[in-house]
Order: sequence, then C-alpha cells, then structure tokens
Amino acid sequence: MLNAGRVETGGKFIGYVLPSPAKAPRSTYGKQVADRWHRISKEIAKGRSCLFLVGSISPGPLARCTDTSLLPDGKFQAAVFQTIERLEPDLEHLGTWHSHHPNGLSEFSSGDIRHYESVVVDPNHGPDHFVAGLCVDERGLAFGLFELFSRKGAHRRVRLTTDQVIVDDSFPSLQAIVEQTEDELRSGRRPAPLESALATAFVIRERQEDSESTSWVVEGRSGPPFLGVVTMTTGAQPHVALSVNMSTPELSLQYDASGVHNTVGARKLTSELLRVVGDLETAVRRARDRS
Repeated sequence: MLNAGRVETGGKFIGYVLPSPAKAPRSTYGKQVADRWHRISKEIAKGRSCLFLVGSISPGPLARCTDTSLLPDGKFQAAVFQTIERLEPDLEHLGTWHSHHPNGLSEFSSGDIRHYESVVVDPNHGPDHFVAGLCVDERGLAFGLFELFSRKGAHRRVRLTTDQVIVDDSFPSLQAIVEQTEDELRSGRRPAPLESALATAFVIRERQEDSESTSWVVEGRSGPPFLGVVTMTTGAQPHVALSVNMSTPELSLQYDASGVHNTVGARKLTSELLRVVGDLETAVRRARDRS
C-alpha cells in the first residue's frame, strides 16, 4: 500500500456518461440505479451531459511514485477495468486523480496538464471529456480541485466550480467491485462461478473460506438495505445455502433456502435471490401503504 503522506498516490476514475435523453447502463447495476439516474437527468443535468464517477482504480502494485511524481501500473489498471467492463459494458475511463500531499502544491503541474490534454484527444479515449482531480490536503478529494478537459468546443479546459461537482454518498458505487477485482488480480485467484454470478447483481462485502465451505456476504447496491450470506460447501456435489435478512423501521424479514450447486446453479441461484429480494421490497411497500 502506498504511503500517501510521503509519496504521491492517486487513481483512475471509472464511470458513465449520462446522455440526453438519459439512458441508464445496460446492466444489473443500471437497472438498480435507473430511478435515481433519470431523476438526476431531469432535475440536475437538465439536458446537459453528466459524468458519473462511481469508482477509482488504484495505481497498482508496480506503480512508481515519489513525492513529486506518480507513474501508475498501466497493465494492472487496464486488467482491472477490462474485468469490470465484462459486467458493466457501458463503463468508461473518465479521468484520473492524484495527491499533492507530499509536496504541498495546490495546482496541477505543467506535466499533468500536457498529459491530460494528450489523453482527451487520443482516438482510443472514448468520451469527449476527461476529468482531472487533485487532492491538496488531508480533507480528501471531495475538497480538492477538479478540472475538465474537452476534445472539442470553445473552452477545452475549465475548472469545475462547487456547483458543478456533486458528491452523493447515497448513490450506489462500484468501488467494492473494484477493490474485489484488484485483490483477485494481485493474488492470482480466479473467482468461483457462483462468486462471479453474485458479483453481477450484488456488492460482495466479504469472502470467507475454510476446508469445508466458502461463504460470501452480499448486499444490494440500491433499494431497502439487506444483508445476505451465501455458503457453498466443498465436495463432488457442493450444496449451497442462502440466508437473506432485510430490515426497515417498520419490519424485519428473513429468508433461508438451500439447494444443490451444479453447472447452471450459480445463475439460477442469483436469479432466485433477486426474485426474493424483489418480493421482500414489495412486502415492505405494501406494509408502508397499510400503516
């Protein structure tokens, strides 16, 4: 792990471009955030393009960094992005951020600017914009500097003001998936089919493994909060047990099930879990309507 107090650190922004008319991503994540996506498009974007920054890829294990420079591990970052892109085909590389904590500089360097200007005009860079973030003190990136570089237009480089940058902690993030993917690539561990299936629909908060079983703790990316535990035993015919708890101020619901894992069981179980969660959400809404 990089010591942000002594050397520069940073990351690669990933996210989505909100067009007009707004269309949520074509993925499980997109379905889960669709309502808020359309609300932001109508109430905030108002026909303008919007960039959703929903994750940051770390510099990588082979990054080279000093108190005045940061050279990321490009191959590692590309592998992380490509892995997540299989789940989120509309995902884009939207920019980068880095920290000037070690040197105290409050502005981007001339080298930073030249690099951003070259990236945004590169044909291999998909979006027409590139976001650059600078963390200048211990308060974090939310209190830092943001600039937007454009491929075309009269103002090709602009500093974003506070009303143009919205930090919304309630909007579902992909950061948990980013960190999980990074851990897998660093360790060389290939996720089990069931884990991959679960990751397409949920945030995997924890993974525990012993000689008898593997368990995943999952939670939703949106909607009423719930916590689920999926446990798969080892052996020639591994069994899968599922436990889901969803709680609101009005009520708490528990669902438990078990089955046999087979070649198609991973996808079927994930679909079943989604159906169960949908039923639970319906029950919660009906309970609220009757109260």
